[in-house]
Amino acid sequence: MTNRYIDRPCVPVPIYPNPGCSRPEDLKLPTVKSGDFPSKTENKNSGIVDIQKIMGKLKSIQETLTATAA
Repeated sequence: MTNRYIDRPCVPVPIYPNPGCSRPEDLKLPTVKSGDFPSKTENKNSGIVDIQKIMGKLKSIQETLTATAA
């Protein structure tokens, strides 16, 4: 594996796209407030419920298909 930053005067942290030598202040990640994401307890069962809904729909589709095929 070749280092594609070797020909640059200042070797930056590999962040894409990289126009040249990045200053450390450019590499700071955006700050995230705790309110940006729903809490874990709030959303714990929503995925399971969604899957159950989908499975129910699939079952009804399957029943209709077998009924029309018969």
